[in-house]
Amino acid sequence: MGLLTYEQGVEAFRVTDQLSAAERAALMGGTLAKIYHWSPDMRR
Repeated sequence: MGLLTYEQGVEAFRVTDQLSAAERAALMGGTLAKIYHWSPDMRR
C-alpha cells in the first residue's frame, strides 16, 4: 500500500455529511490556526 496524496487524505473530510461545517473547518486547519494565532489575512 502506498502513501496517500494530500487530495486523497482530505477528500473524506470534504465530502462527508457526518461533520458539521465547524467540525470540518477545525479539521481542515482551524485548530492549527488557533494554536499558532494565524489568519490568512494577517500581514507580515
